[in-house]
Amino acid sequence: MDNLAKLSNSNQSTPLHKAAAKAWLHTGTCEVLIRAGADVTATDKEGKTPLDYVRDPEIQRHWKNLDKQVKQEKSYHELMQQSGGVKVNRFKVFIGGNETTGKSTLKQSLTKGLLSALIQRLSRRSVEAPYNPTPGVDIGTFHVPGVGEVSVWDFAGQAEYAVTHSMFMDAENTVFIVLYNITDNKKTREQQVTWWLCFIKACNPNRQPDVILVASNADQVDPTIGQDRAALVVQTMQTEFKDHLRISDEVIVMDCRRTRTPEMDRLKSLLVRIGAALIQHQRNMPKLCAKIMKHLPKWCKSKTSTNCPVLMWPDFVKEVKELDRFVTEDFLKKSSRFLHHLAEILFITPATSDSIIVLKPNWLGTGVFGRVMAPDYFDNHLNRTSEDFVTREELQRVFQDVADVDLVITLLQEFQLCHTFDDETYIIPGLLKQNMPDKVWKPTTEQKVIYFGKQVQCADKTDMFSSGFFPRVQTCLMRELKYRPSLWRDGAKSADRNVEGLIKLSPDSRAVNICVRSVQGDKVKCGKMLQQLENIVADATVQGQ
Repeated sequence: MDNLAKLSNSNQSTPLHKAAAKAWLHTGTCEVLIRAGADVTATDKEGKTPLDYVRDPEIQRHWKNLDKQVKQEKSYHELMQQSGGVKVNRFKVFIGGNETTGKSTLKQSLTKGLLSALIQRLSRRSVEAPYNPTPGVDIGTFHVPGVGEVSVWDFAGQAEYAVTHSMFMDAENTVFIVLYNITDNKKTREQQVTWWLCFIKACNPNRQPDVILVASNADQVDPTIGQDRAALVVQTMQTEFKDHLRISDEVIVMDCRRTRTPEMDRLKSLLVRIGAALIQHQRNMPKLCAKIMKHLPKWCKSKTSTNCPVLMWPDFVKEVKELDRFVTEDFLKKSSRFLHHLAEILFITPATSDSIIVLKPNWLGTGVFGRVMAPDYFDNHLNRTSEDFVTREELQRVFQDVADVDLVITLLQEFQLCHTFDDETYIIPGLLKQNMPDKVWKPTTEQKVIYFGKQVQCADKTDMFSSGFFPRVQTCLMRELKYRPSLWRDGAKSADRNVEGLIKLSPDSRAVNICVRSVQGDKVKCGKMLQQLENIVADATVQGQ
């Protein structure tokens, strides 16, 4: 079957091309071919891929996700076949929630030992501490008393950071804790929790993650009232997301500052139970990957600087060859992609330079993304021009402690966070604040004008485009279009001679409207631009939903 999926005829059409041309009849056949190794990017004599024959963006997205999944599985089995595997008894805990709900406080309390807890209890000092918001995502591996070794990820609650959070949310062997304030009103509680659950679902299209809902600020509400409110949140969310997320039945209302409490014990017991199930079904890690993971802390200290824990590919190859002198670069690339998928390292492959290995994802999460996407009230944030642009000089100021600012810019570009047309001014779509003015797309009185359009809409009320989706669309527009587009927080307008194109995100982020028009009635150019804009939107959905 594998060879059959790759056969082509004199027109260079593969079986997948033929089936895709009548996708409404052969959807099941197409899926079988993709699972068997058919290439969704193969081109026929006309230069078209199988995806080009499919008009339905939902089918396109599904096929691309399936293709990505198949390639990851194939690479994993090749790694295991060549090097064998070892068991890794560790799982991840992702803590999410809106700002000031107590995420960082919960992380600290989770990781405190008995001695620290006793000191806190015996000291008569107030446990109140000044609010110190987390920049980006703070990642660390801790021994959680009663649980074991856990990789804890603390995701900042500011809306600006949601753009970069979506890059890390798709992770295997992970328990998500969603925190909310029990003192908020019913509408606010449910809106905030629903947003985070939709976000988690959007970033994990191929799995059903485990989720624990935790209500904070228990000390500020009557215990019975708090339990009733939290029970309603759990019940409502389980009903809404029953087919998409595994939401725990436990109703947990706690003061996140307190370590030795029945609520904390219940949370830890729940983590032990879910973590044990994850570890039991956890796939073995390829031996070379396990060796690399073991040496990452050492390399960070001896081979890089604290402010830039990055190795270029030749240096990384040199270090790994000291662990296994027979390793090939091709095998090492597969191993690096596997570790990247687990978010243990970040493996970036720029088109114009050597690959880059970020040995410490926490540095990228807090040291880079934490600064670039920081809200204006953070101490170290980027100042923007009146047009919402960022100058190179400003990037150098914010990253003055990093020797290689060009490397930081390269990383931002590779993660599709920014684009430049002149190497002096940078556009970061995720920082755009201005909404698209109505006057940008007004009806015209031209007699010959024609319009074409398409809407890409979420199918289910629990669906959403992740916060990183539309900024990625805007970055791709800047890279791929012949003429520079105009950008706003919720829209983008392009023009090519007598054809104009518009992409507009709906206020609830659940639909994208694509429209093109020609005042000269040029149907061919309208069709080409519509197809190009559709492809850009489809590609962005697959990269992070």
